[in-house]
Amino acid sequence: MEQFQLRWQKTCKVQSYQVDLHQRMSVPALCNFFQELAWEHAEHLNFGFNHLKSIGKFWVLSRLQMKIYKYPLWGDEILFSTWPRGMDGLLALREFLVLSANGEKLAAATTSWLVLDEEKHRPQRIDPIEFARFSQLTDSVLDISAEKIAKPEQATKVESFKVKFSDIDVNRHVNNVRFMQWAIDAIPFNELMSKRVGEFSINFIAEARLEDSITIWLNCGENSYNVVLVNESKEKEMCRISMIMK
Repeated sequence: MEQFQLRWQKTCKVQSYQVDLHQRMSVPALCNFFQELAWEHAEHLNFGFNHLKSIGKFWVLSRLQMKIYKYPLWGDEILFSTWPRGMDGLLALREFLVLSANGEKLAAATTSWLVLDEEKHRPQRIDPIEFARFSQLTDSVLDISAEKIAKPEQATKVESFKVKFSDIDVNRHVNNVRFMQWAIDAIPFNELMSKRVGEFSINFIAEARLEDSITIWLNCGENSYNVVLVNESKEKEMCRISMIMK
């Protein structure tokens, strides 16, 4: 019988292209690594990109909630860990933990994923019996699942632009990390220079494709920012993002 590793780990060294002007690993770089690690682990579990593609389906990130306790710096050795944490309805739950070389907790994230069909991009139910073998771990890094983000009552339009080729991933829609980068770039520069993103949450609602027109709306609070991304081409809200500055 094939043996599966339910907890997946990988050590990496923070590279120059993964840091911001403060020499800190950026939120998008962290989330890119989360995505890559999740794909690797899902492939190992025979439930990843290639398996789902063979049956006309694919994974998408639905929600992410993350706390960053201390940013990894350029040149640091860090350890990433991830594991599946069962199901919540149609959502598959996955946890992430980032540690320094000496075991200090740097970041933790809980995520929720959906399986969509390739033809209509509609959510698909995962076979609970097939998935049960990957649901033996119950460790929760934040003691909650990623929560629904409320739409802000008021927001200011920041900018509008069209989706470009470089925004598109292998599923032929805008990659989830690109939304995150757009949201962080909407924060005023002076705020990003004096503070850091300490908590980051995102809910995905609808996708965006090449040449779609995107509008960014920003709500500013006390040490917090809420961003709403709207696909004007389809007249749909695409995602909501909440950030707490520290």
